[in-house]
Amino acid sequence: MSEEITSSGWDAIDRKMSRIYGDQEPKHYGTIISYALGGPDPLDGISAYKAETPEPHWHFVTYGFSELKIRNPTMRRRVVSGLN
Repeated sequence: MSEEITSSGWDAIDRKMSRIYGDQEPKHYGTIISYALGGPDPLDGISAYKAETPEPHWHFVTYGFSELKIRNPTMRRRVVSGLN
């Protein structure tokens, strides 16, 4: 049985970050085996964006504290966690 999986949560985070950081390619660190597939790490990944204002710093974004994937697109919720 094939089940369609969409990454709408991950994509929503990426869209928000591109509005803030434009075309900047973040430093991304991911897991070898995601937690959802039985891996030991609770996060799917972390991206770091370099920012210069208001002072030089790195903006770390985590992937996995919210619902990243939807297994059945007809079951989508109206609210996307953390992006309203």
